[in-house]
Amino acid sequence: MVQELGREGILPFSRFWASSKPFNAPLAGLFEHWLVSVIIMLAPPPGDAYNFILNVITYPLSVINVFVAGGLLWIYWNPTRYEWNPPFRATIPATSLFFLSNIYLVAAPFVPPEDGQSVYNDLPYYLHCVVGLGILAAGGVYWLVWAVLLPRIGKYELVRTTEISDLDGWERSVFSRVPLSQGARKGSLSLVHDAPPVTSASISS
Repeated sequence: MVQELGREGILPFSRFWASSKPFNAPLAGLFEHWLVSVIIMLAPPPGDAYNFILNVITYPLSVINVFVAGGLLWIYWNPTRYEWNPPFRATIPATSLFFLSNIYLVAAPFVPPEDGQSVYNDLPYYLHCVVGLGILAAGGVYWLVWAVLLPRIGKYELVRTTEISDLDGWERSVFSRVPLSQGARKGSLSLVHDAPPVTSASISS
């Protein structure tokens, strides 16, 4: 996932995260997962801190799963609109069950537990939910600043170029800042545009 986000060009140091060097594997992304896992296992003391970190990692996944399943159901109900006809697909009952179960996982932690049943000893029972939603909101703020506010303030547009690596053939999105013309400044609403794909060899030349 980290490598794919790097290939979309939306992470800082995207070239590093998108690389498959030197073993033709997502080494940077795997190292990031390994490092985070080691920190989670060794750094926090047992008790509330450890439980909080585990919960704050898993809770946003449930939120994302709600949107993934909901989007899939929307596509099921509007197949011609999106020209979506994959050879393999999840059934509507299975997708609906997945959607409803994740709604439960998102909502249930906000229900006050009975005495002695809280997942924490001293922390508020809902803290990991609030922090998890805050992390998702922070990602939205990052996109808003990077893709909307800064281009408007700096009077430029983000042009996305698809770079095809001559080493492994993988595609990677590269965003460039292109100054807006005076006319485009007045009427432009779309701040991200696509450019034709290029190879890394042509870029270096």
